[in-house]
Amino acid sequence: MDTHSVELSMDLAELSTLQTDLGVSVAALDWSGGSGHHVVGVLRFPAVGSTGPAVLEGAQLLILTIRDVDAPSRVFRWEVASLP
Repeated sequence: MDTHSVELSMDLAELSTLQTDLGVSVAALDWSGGSGHHVVGVLRFPAVGSTGPAVLEGAQLLILTIRDVDAPSRVFRWEVASLP
């Protein structure tokens, strides 16, 4: 992540949620990045949701929402490739 407007010293795991187009939603487990204006790290999520199914099972879209980082929320979307 890169920014010149805020210090990126927060724990992104506390601010992040991953959701699928099927409604499965999980909170992040942890964030391994550092702090500053330019950070690189890993934001990890559980592979299985709290209701049991695998998060990616049948999903066609992943939606990452990060709250309160210089805006009320930032939303990122990725299409999930189908397995043959």
